[in-house]
Amino acid sequence: TYFASEAVAGRIPLRKWNSAADQWICRVECLRTFFPELEIPPFDDEARLTVLEMVALETKTVKAFRNAEILPTLHDWFNPEYRPLLAEMTPEHYTIPGRKKPSAIDYQDPGAPRLSIRIQDAMRLKNHPKIAADRCPLTIELLAPNQRPVQVTQDLNAFWSTSYPSIRKDLRGRYPKHDWPESFRFA
Repeated sequence: TYFASEAVAGRIPLRKWNSAADQWICRVECLRTFFPELEIPPFDDEARLTVLEMVALETKTVKAFRNAEILPTLHDWFNPEYRPLLAEMTPEHYTIPGRKKPSAIDYQDPGAPRLSIRIQDAMRLKNHPKIAADRCPLTIELLAPNQRPVQVTQDLNAFWSTSYPSIRKDLRGRYPKHDWPESFRFA
């Protein structure tokens, strides 16, 4: 537990406690937020210390502790009963119809996961994307063809009827080779 307490104090940096580990923790928090009936404990300082102690038990030196894989230990910490739910309800990616590669979901804000997609890709959707058995509408960051954000919304229907017409004028001038229909509605 010495290694664990030193890591918590910031004196032993962990090379593998990275964005993938943080994203996994945020997915657990999202599941916890949208399924309170599961009574999943929060990933707080106590949970962090527990995970670090689990890592410390598997390592003998500071170097080994510093370089230890974190994600497998996080998986071991999480209740095995809920692991399938985590994968199903808080997926890492969202599939856009007509696209070969699914888009990554960013769980940095577990209460409002974000999906960044081009406006043309949003036109392929049948309705506003949701996860967690439709309990959680994704925050959609709509991108211009240059991959820069032009709008953030939690209601694509409202976006198409209110913001899109003015954004369309600007984008049509800057990107004339792209299709910018006069108006758009979900089919």
